[in-house]
Amino acid sequence: MGERMDKRIRFYIYWILGFVLLGACAPGDKEDVYTEMRAFEDFSHINGDSVAIVPRKVRLKAFQKMEEAKDSLVKYNYLAMTLKTYLITSQLDSAQIVIQQIHDFIERQHSSSQMADLESECFNMKGNIFARVGNMDSAEICFRKAYELRMRGTRIEVVPDILMNLADANNRLGKLDIGAAWYRRALLMCDSLHIASTKKPPIYYGLAQVYV
Repeated sequence: MGERMDKRIRFYIYWILGFVLLGACAPGDKEDVYTEMRAFEDFSHINGDSVAIVPRKVRLKAFQKMEEAKDSLVKYNYLAMTLKTYLITSQLDSAQIVIQQIHDFIERQHSSSQMADLESECFNMKGNIFARVGNMDSAEICFRKAYELRMRGTRIEVVPDILMNLADANNRLGKLDIGAAWYRRALLMCDSLHIASTKKPPIYYGLAQVYV
């Protein structure tokens, strides 16, 4: 039963990607792209907290927005948002399929800050998948790559989250001094970006775990 369900999920993913991304080859004009990207950022901000509560609902909304978007980069940003939902529902195989689709798209594009953001999202999710299955060496590599890419991007407000993942990976590898250094860097990033203080308690907790 479980195997049949996995096959149905994979079929659905490939079907919707094939259908939605048929029009993803040609970008729209600059004004349309800017408007669509702002719409994606609004969607991400509004629905970000709902991913952990109603992941399947957010996933469906993201796919619907993909169908409406004209620009290829915007489509793939919506697709990247579904990665978090697959992680929440423990559909790791489905997440890996989506990651590969996004990587294939990125390889066909010219380097840019927005591509760096998208690729960073993929590496961060890959790191989470490796961490979920206990492969912390690979998780640490992915989180480090996600951090490096995000620093070349435009949405650096998520860097503290990536740094917390990187710190946790090092802690689980027994590299407590390195983990503490990443936690401290996350705190510095919060201060430099003037990020709300609600982001800091998990970082302080992580540091406390290092020194216990």
